[in-house]
Amino acid sequence: VVAAAPPTPAPSETLAPANPAAAAYLRAMLRGEHALLLPEWLRIAGQHGRCVPPECLPALLEQGRQDVALRAALLPVIGVRGRWLATHRPEWRYAITAATAADWPLTLGAARPPVLHALRQQDPAAARQLLTTSWHNEKADDRLALLKCLTVGLSLADEPFLTQCLT
Repeated sequence: VVAAAPPTPAPSETLAPANPAAAAYLRAMLRGEHALLLPEWLRIAGQHGRCVPPECLPALLEQGRQDVALRAALLPVIGVRGRWLATHRPEWRYAITAATAADWPLTLGAARPPVLHALRQQDPAAARQLLTTSWHNEKADDRLALLKCLTVGLSLADEPFLTQCLT
C-alpha cells in the first residue's frame, strides 16, 4: 500500500477575520438558526473585507454547492483558505473560479455587491462600466451597497459616474 503524500498546508489568510460575535452568528446560521439571514451576513462581511472562520468553511462551501444563488455572496468571504480547501473536493471546485463579467447579469439584488467587489479587484474600470449599464434598474437599497464597492480600486476615473449618482 502506497501512502498518499499529505496536501500542502493552506496558505496564510489575507482577509481580516470576522469578529467573534459575527462568527458566532454565522455558526448559528450554518446550524439552521435564522438561515434566511445567511446571504445578508455574507454580503455584509464581503463589504467589510472580512472572511469566515476556518472552521465554518466546509459547511459554507457545502451550502454553496447546494444553493447556487448563494455562491456570489460567499466567494468574496471564503478567502484564500476557502479556495485552497475547494481544491480538495470536486464538488467545491465552483469556489476556485473568480467572479467574471458574465456573472453580472446572472446576479440580482443583494447578490450583486460581492460580485461587483470581486470584479473591482480584477478590473475597476470594467466593473464600473457594468454598474453604469444597470444603475437605473437597481433598487435604492442595492445602489448604496453597490456604491460602497467602488472603494475598491477607487480612482479619478470613477468621478464622472459618482457625480452622476449625486443628481
